[in-house]
Amino acid sequence: MAVEENEPMIARPSKNDVADPTLLLSNNPLFRGCSHEDISHLLVSGVTKRYAADEYVFVKGEAGFSCYLVIDGAVGIGSYSPDGRYCPMRELMPGDIFGEMALLDDQPRSADAVAIIPSKLLIIRRAPFVQMLERNACVSLNFLRMICVRVRSVSKRADEGYFLDLSTRMARRLLTLSTQRPDSSATPLTCCLTQERLASIVGATRQSVNKQLRMWQATGIVELSRGCIIIRDFERLRSVALN
Repeated sequence: MAVEENEPMIARPSKNDVADPTLLLSNNPLFRGCSHEDISHLLVSGVTKRYAADEYVFVKGEAGFSCYLVIDGAVGIGSYSPDGRYCPMRELMPGDIFGEMALLDDQPRSADAVAIIPSKLLIIRRAPFVQMLERNACVSLNFLRMICVRVRSVSKRADEGYFLDLSTRMARRLLTLSTQRPDSSATPLTCCLTQERLASIVGATRQSVNKQLRMWQATGIVELSRGCIIIRDFERLRSVALN
Protein backbone atom coordinates (compact mmCIF):
# COMPACT_ATOMS: atom_id res chain seq x y z
CA MET A 1 0.00 0.00 0.00
CA ALA A 2 1.16 3.61 -0.44
CA VAL A 3 3.54 5.05 2.14
CA GLU A 4 1.93 7.51 4.54
CA GLU A 5 3.62 10.93 4.41
CA ASN A 6 2.79 13.51 7.05
CA GLU A 7 0.40 12.49 9.78
CA PRO A 8 -2.95 14.33 10.01
CA MET A 9 -2.67 18.03 10.73
CA ILE A 10 -6.44 18.58 10.75
CA ALA A 11 -9.00 15.81 10.89
CA ARG A 12 -11.96 16.43 8.64
CA PRO A 13 -15.25 15.80 10.43
CA SER A 14 -17.15 13.06 8.64
CA LYS A 15 -19.57 10.26 9.37
CA ASN A 16 -17.80 8.06 6.88
CA ASP A 17 -14.41 6.38 6.97
CA VAL A 18 -11.75 7.57 4.53
CA ALA A 19 -12.31 5.94 1.13
CA ASP A 20 -10.15 3.05 -0.05
CA PRO A 21 -7.53 4.33 -2.58
CA THR A 22 -7.63 1.01 -4.46
CA LEU A 23 -11.37 1.35 -4.99
CA LEU A 24 -11.08 5.02 -5.93
CA LEU A 25 -8.44 4.32 -8.57
CA SER A 26 -10.34 1.33 -9.95
CA ASN A 27 -13.53 3.37 -10.27
CA ASN A 28 -11.84 6.38 -11.89
CA PRO A 29 -12.72 6.52 -15.62
CA LEU A 30 -9.04 7.01 -16.49
CA PHE A 31 -8.13 3.56 -15.18
CA ARG A 32 -11.17 1.67 -16.42
CA GLY A 33 -10.01 -1.64 -17.87
CA CYS A 34 -6.77 -1.75 -15.87
CA SER A 35 -5.73 -4.92 -14.13
CA HIS A 36 -5.54 -5.26 -10.37
CA GLU A 37 -1.75 -5.55 -10.74
CA ASP A 38 -1.52 -2.19 -12.55
CA ILE A 39 -3.62 -0.47 -9.88
CA SER A 40 -1.54 -2.05 -7.12
CA HIS A 41 1.68 -0.89 -8.80
CA LEU A 42 0.49 2.73 -8.84
CA LEU A 43 -0.44 2.53 -5.16
CA VAL A 44 2.86 0.96 -4.10
CA SER A 45 4.88 3.53 -6.04
CA GLY A 46 2.91 6.47 -4.62
CA VAL A 47 2.76 8.24 -1.27
CA THR A 48 -0.17 9.71 0.59
CA LYS A 49 -0.09 13.16 2.11
CA ARG A 50 -2.51 15.27 4.11
CA TYR A 51 -3.10 18.95 3.40
CA ALA A 52 -4.66 21.49 5.71
CA ALA A 53 -7.47 23.73 4.45
CA ASP A 54 -6.09 26.49 2.20
CA GLU A 55 -2.73 24.72 1.85
CA TYR A 56 -1.34 24.72 -1.70
CA VAL A 57 -0.71 21.39 -3.41
CA PHE A 58 1.13 23.16 -6.22
CA VAL A 59 1.21 26.63 -7.74
CA LYS A 60 0.99 27.92 -11.28
CA GLY A 61 4.36 27.92 -13.02
CA GLU A 62 5.88 25.05 -11.04
CA ALA A 63 7.40 22.07 -12.79
CA GLY A 64 5.15 19.03 -12.61
CA PHE A 65 6.57 15.68 -11.55
CA SER A 66 3.46 14.06 -10.08
CA CYS A 67 -0.28 13.76 -10.46
CA TYR A 68 -2.72 13.41 -7.56
CA LEU A 69 -5.72 11.33 -6.55
CA VAL A 70 -8.13 12.87 -4.04
CA ILE A 71 -8.70 10.23 -1.35
CA ASP A 72 -10.57 12.45 1.09
CA GLY A 73 -11.49 16.14 1.16
CA ALA A 74 -11.72 18.58 -1.76
CA VAL A 75 -9.21 20.46 -3.91
CA GLY A 76 -9.82 23.62 -5.91
CA ILE A 77 -8.14 24.37 -9.23
CA GLY A 78 -7.89 28.01 -10.26
CA SER A 79 -5.64 30.88 -11.19
CA TYR A 80 -4.95 34.41 -9.96
CA SER A 81 -4.67 37.44 -12.20
CA PRO A 82 -1.78 39.93 -11.71
CA ASP A 83 -4.14 42.23 -9.77
CA GLY A 84 -5.17 39.44 -7.38
CA ARG A 85 -8.51 38.37 -8.84
CA TYR A 86 -9.20 34.64 -8.64
CA CYS A 87 -10.57 32.59 -11.53
CA PRO A 88 -11.99 29.26 -10.27
CA MET A 89 -11.85 26.41 -12.76
CA ARG A 90 -13.12 23.30 -10.98
CA GLU A 91 -13.42 21.50 -7.67
CA LEU A 92 -12.12 17.96 -7.22
CA MET A 93 -13.69 15.42 -4.90
CA PRO A 94 -12.69 11.94 -3.67
CA GLY A 95 -11.88 9.74 -6.66
CA ASP A 96 -10.83 12.64 -8.93
CA ILE A 97 -7.33 12.87 -10.44
CA PHE A 98 -5.55 16.11 -11.26
CA GLY A 99 -2.12 17.40 -12.28
CA GLU A 100 -1.57 14.79 -14.96
CA MET A 101 -1.20 17.22 -17.87
CA ALA A 102 2.25 18.40 -16.79
CA LEU A 103 3.46 14.80 -16.76
CA LEU A 104 2.86 14.47 -20.49
CA ASP A 105 3.74 17.82 -22.07
CA ASP A 106 6.66 18.77 -19.77
CA GLN A 107 5.15 22.23 -19.34
CA PRO A 108 4.82 24.11 -16.02
CA ARG A 109 1.63 23.87 -14.00
CA SER A 110 -1.08 25.95 -15.69
CA ALA A 111 -3.04 26.72 -12.51
CA ASP A 112 -2.93 26.58 -8.71
CA ALA A 113 -4.22 23.61 -6.73
CA VAL A 114 -5.26 24.28 -3.14
CA ALA A 115 -7.03 22.17 -0.51
CA ILE A 116 -10.49 23.66 0.04
CA ILE A 117 -10.92 21.64 3.24
CA PRO A 118 -8.52 19.28 5.06
CA SER A 119 -7.68 16.70 2.42
CA LYS A 120 -5.77 13.47 1.87
CA LEU A 121 -4.14 12.90 -1.52
CA LEU A 122 -2.28 10.06 -3.20
CA ILE A 123 0.79 11.40 -5.03
CA ILE A 124 1.58 9.40 -8.19
CA ARG A 125 5.00 9.97 -9.73
CA ARG A 126 5.61 10.56 -13.43
CA ALA A 127 7.42 7.28 -14.29
CA PRO A 128 4.76 4.75 -13.16
CA PHE A 129 1.96 6.91 -14.59
CA VAL A 130 3.59 7.22 -18.03
CA GLN A 131 4.53 3.53 -18.01
CA MET A 132 0.89 2.62 -17.46
CA LEU A 133 -0.15 4.80 -20.43
CA GLU A 134 2.48 3.10 -22.60
CA ARG A 135 1.43 -0.40 -21.55
CA ASN A 136 -2.33 0.08 -21.73
CA ALA A 137 -3.98 1.34 -24.91
CA CYS A 138 -7.29 1.55 -23.04
CA VAL A 139 -5.80 3.97 -20.50
CA SER A 140 -4.47 6.18 -23.29
CA LEU A 141 -7.92 6.27 -24.88
CA ASN A 142 -9.49 6.96 -21.48
CA PHE A 143 -7.05 9.83 -21.07
CA LEU A 144 -8.21 11.42 -24.33
CA ARG A 145 -11.83 11.08 -23.19
CA MET A 146 -10.92 12.70 -19.88
CA ILE A 147 -9.37 15.68 -21.69
CA CYS A 148 -12.63 16.11 -23.63
CA VAL A 149 -14.59 16.05 -20.36
CA ARG A 150 -12.25 18.69 -18.88
CA VAL A 151 -12.69 21.00 -21.88
CA ARG A 152 -16.47 20.68 -21.68
CA SER A 153 -16.33 21.33 -17.94
CA VAL A 154 -14.36 24.54 -18.43
CA SER A 155 -16.88 25.69 -21.03
CA LYS A 156 -19.76 24.93 -18.66
CA ARG A 157 -18.04 26.78 -15.82
CA ALA A 158 -17.56 29.81 -18.05
CA ASP A 159 -21.26 29.73 -18.92
CA GLU A 160 -22.15 29.61 -15.22
CA GLY A 161 -19.98 32.61 -14.48
CA TYR A 162 -21.59 34.71 -17.19
CA PHE A 163 -25.20 33.54 -17.20
CA LEU A 164 -26.09 32.33 -13.68
CA ASP A 165 -26.82 34.58 -10.73
CA LEU A 166 -24.84 34.38 -7.51
CA SER A 167 -27.38 32.35 -5.53
CA THR A 168 -27.46 29.63 -8.19
CA ARG A 169 -23.67 29.48 -8.40
CA MET A 170 -23.40 29.28 -4.62
CA ALA A 171 -26.00 26.54 -4.35
CA ARG A 172 -24.28 24.42 -7.02
CA ARG A 173 -20.87 24.72 -5.39
CA LEU A 174 -22.19 23.93 -1.90
CA LEU A 175 -23.93 20.82 -3.17
CA THR A 176 -20.81 19.76 -5.07
CA LEU A 177 -18.59 20.21 -2.02
CA SER A 178 -20.93 18.31 0.28
CA THR A 179 -19.60 14.82 -0.38
CA GLN A 180 -22.18 13.08 1.79
CA ARG A 181 -25.71 12.65 0.54
CA PRO A 182 -28.60 12.83 2.99
CA ASP A 183 -30.55 9.77 3.99
CA SER A 184 -33.63 11.99 3.83
CA SER A 185 -34.43 15.60 3.06
CA ALA A 186 -34.30 16.29 6.81
CA THR A 187 -30.67 15.13 7.18
CA PRO A 188 -28.28 18.10 7.52
CA LEU A 189 -25.02 18.21 5.55
CA THR A 190 -21.90 20.03 6.64
CA CYS A 191 -19.69 21.85 4.15
CA CYS A 192 -16.44 22.68 5.95
CA LEU A 193 -15.17 25.77 4.18
CA THR A 194 -14.96 29.45 5.03
CA GLN A 195 -17.05 32.15 3.42
CA GLU A 196 -13.86 33.63 1.98
CA ARG A 197 -13.07 30.37 0.22
CA LEU A 198 -16.64 30.00 -1.06
CA ALA A 199 -16.50 33.56 -2.38
CA SER A 200 -13.31 32.81 -4.33
CA ILE A 201 -14.84 29.63 -5.76
CA VAL A 202 -17.97 31.37 -7.06
CA GLY A 203 -16.13 34.50 -8.19
CA ALA A 204 -17.81 36.97 -5.83
CA THR A 205 -16.98 39.16 -2.84
CA ARG A 206 -17.19 37.82 0.69
CA GLN A 207 -19.78 40.48 1.52
CA SER A 208 -22.17 39.37 -1.23
CA VAL A 209 -21.69 35.69 -0.30
CA ASN A 210 -22.33 36.47 3.38
CA LYS A 211 -25.49 38.39 2.48
CA GLN A 212 -26.88 35.45 0.49
CA LEU A 213 -25.97 32.94 3.20
CA ARG A 214 -27.72 35.01 5.85
CA MET A 215 -30.83 35.18 3.67
CA TRP A 216 -30.76 31.39 3.38
CA GLN A 217 -30.17 31.06 7.12
CA ALA A 218 -33.20 33.25 7.85
CA THR A 219 -35.38 30.91 5.78
CA GLY A 220 -33.92 27.69 7.23
CA ILE A 221 -31.98 26.51 4.18
CA VAL A 222 -28.56 26.70 5.84
CA GLU A 223 -27.03 27.31 9.23
CA LEU A 224 -23.78 29.24 9.61
CA SER A 225 -21.09 27.96 11.95
CA ARG A 226 -17.46 28.90 12.41
CA GLY A 227 -15.61 27.65 9.32
CA CYS A 228 -18.60 25.57 8.20
CA ILE A 229 -21.89 25.92 6.34
CA ILE A 230 -24.53 23.42 7.41
CA ILE A 231 -27.14 22.57 4.79
CA ARG A 232 -30.43 22.16 6.67
CA ASP A 233 -32.78 21.90 3.70
CA PHE A 234 -31.15 19.90 0.93
CA GLU A 235 -34.16 19.90 -1.39
CA ARG A 236 -34.69 23.67 -1.28
CA LEU A 237 -31.00 24.31 -1.93
CA ARG A 238 -31.11 21.87 -4.84
CA SER A 239 -34.08 23.76 -6.23
CA VAL A 240 -32.00 26.94 -6.18
CA ALA A 241 -29.13 25.12 -7.91
CA LEU A 242 -31.43 23.89 -10.68
CA ASN A 243 -32.74 27.39 -11.34
